[in-house]
Amino acid sequence: MEELFVYALLAREGIITENMFAERIDRLFSENPSDEILLEIEWLNNIKKAIILVYKNMDYSNMDIPKFGKILMG
Repeated sequence: MEELFVYALLAREGIITENMFAERIDRLFSENPSDEILLEIEWLNNIKKAIILVYKNMDYSNMDIPKFGKILMG
């Protein structure tokens, strides 16, 4: 979830394109087809709503901070 959150954050801030975010969602979903959040995002077909959904479903209290930082800086 940290990777998805990083890409949502970067897309929301305009650091990456919406297309890059959509491509990452597609890749993550193909790797994890049973993930309900990714499935819901795939069905949305609306990047802005997908970003909101990621923010809403992120478990901030259990976030792996080192993993988040590594992905963000990568």
